[in-house]
Amino acid sequence: MRILGIQTGHDSNICLLEDGKIITHLEIERVSRVKQDRIWKKNNLGTYINMIFKKCGVKWDDIDKIALIGAVHGRKNPRLVSEFSFIPESRHKDIHIVDHHVAHAAASFYFSPYEKSSIFSLDGGGNDGGGLLAYGNGNSIKVDKVLGTDFPGDGPVGQIWHKSMLLFSDTPNGPIGTEGVLMGASSYGTPIESLSKVLYHYFSNMTEAWKNFQPNILRLLNEKESQIWHEGKTFDPNNEQDYFDYCASLQLATEKYLEQKCKEIKALHPHENKVCITGGVLLNCLAVGRIMPKYFDKIFAGPAITDGGLGMGAALYYYHHILNNPRSLPADYMSPYLGFEREEGDILKAIQSCGVKITYEKINSIESVVGHIIDGKIVALYQGRSEVGRRALGNRSILADPRSKEMKKNINKKVKHRHWYRPFAPSILEEHVGEVFCDEYDSPYMSIALKIRDEWVDKVPAVTHNNQTARLQTVSEKINPHYHKLISAFYQKTGVPLLLNTSFNDNEPIVETPEDALACFLNTEIDYLYIGDFLVKKS
Repeated sequence: MRILGIQTGHDSNICLLEDGKIITHLEIERVSRVKQDRIWKKNNLGTYINMIFKKCGVKWDDIDKIALIGAVHGRKNPRLVSEFSFIPESRHKDIHIVDHHVAHAAASFYFSPYEKSSIFSLDGGGNDGGGLLAYGNGNSIKVDKVLGTDFPGDGPVGQIWHKSMLLFSDTPNGPIGTEGVLMGASSYGTPIESLSKVLYHYFSNMTEAWKNFQPNILRLLNEKESQIWHEGKTFDPNNEQDYFDYCASLQLATEKYLEQKCKEIKALHPHENKVCITGGVLLNCLAVGRIMPKYFDKIFAGPAITDGGLGMGAALYYYHHILNNPRSLPADYMSPYLGFEREEGDILKAIQSCGVKITYEKINSIESVVGHIIDGKIVALYQGRSEVGRRALGNRSILADPRSKEMKKNINKKVKHRHWYRPFAPSILEEHVGEVFCDEYDSPYMSIALKIRDEWVDKVPAVTHNNQTARLQTVSEKINPHYHKLISAFYQKTGVPLLLNTSFNDNEPIVETPEDALACFLNTEIDYLYIGDFLVKKS
């Protein structure tokens, strides 16, 4: 059985599922090169469906069911009208609408190795509110509580993060990209308890927040009588430290909210020690790392827990929950490398099209690549199928030596062209997590921040956050043998079982094609590009 899962709102994506196995998952921004692209606004759903059909050798007659994400609650459905127009009319009877947060839940739970687990989804809102609490059991998902239906009451927290980001969009601290940047800034600030309480209040009063948050919060911040800012001072969004302190206060409010929800989940499922988390807010690895280990022994987030994974979630939900097909639980975590793969001929053609701008050689060993990293060079990695989700996981990554004190500043300035404080993640051999970190959690999709042991802080400054944590990716030989081999070679030469890893891009979606990779390489100060079996450098 083949099922198409389709999300056409922001972070549009399409998934092809065959007998419960994900054949491919296409995030539209990767090929359109427009961040968080929306198919329905451009009426080009058919273009991307045909792209998948051509790549996978299927046609409409081979598709049994179509799972669509419902449009935003309380609004008319222009998205659904647009979607239907690109699906043959004879197939409209095979369309099933899946709720937003149900798809989020499915994208995490069905990707996990758990037979049973609690499920927690939280983001900026969908057709079924701002989040949900649920329970996964085998092939079924039972929703226990919907958070913030139609935006009154509880959640969605993500809207306050988005609107907080907009407070700084016209200041030297912005434009700042995505909401996650605020999280990175929070470790440089001091939380203000009074401000944090006000922000927490808005988490539970979304009707008010939806309409009036920005003018109201700015008014309160600039009224000394309100006493929500530093005593005797007014808020200045242009001041970097004020920006940091605001972010720290927002982070504190979010952690308090997360703790409240963890207590609710435990009350619903008192004997369950596992949880699957999903939704954009729960990309907040600091909050997850600080709060959730108090309540759960195992914490799992799939590789695509933002709206970019909704197509995958919709298809999986329809196959397992609606059709009652059993799961075949993996012995290990499932591969996140579900994008397209380019043949060597395509890679070589792209390289040769660059002419005299580059030189290249075919290599048979990773030793030279590791040597360049040890020498302080910045190396871009383009290998195999692209990974899904917001995090680069070793197939579309930029790598560097984590021991360098200057490397974080250099990559932010020379490659990413973003604020100096933006952090980078470590990719660590899974067998060495306990050696470097205070806790041992599996994090194959870079979903949790853990405290680095004191003796390692000065050894790996390029990946250590200001608060002595790091958002780690645990690398398994089984899931990605090539990447595991590369990190192992670095470990053998340095005694450090990890590399600095950041996404292969520059204020754009993660690179998808060889042409994208070469363009990013040539337009930044990346030193080497390791693409397929070729090592490329600038002439």
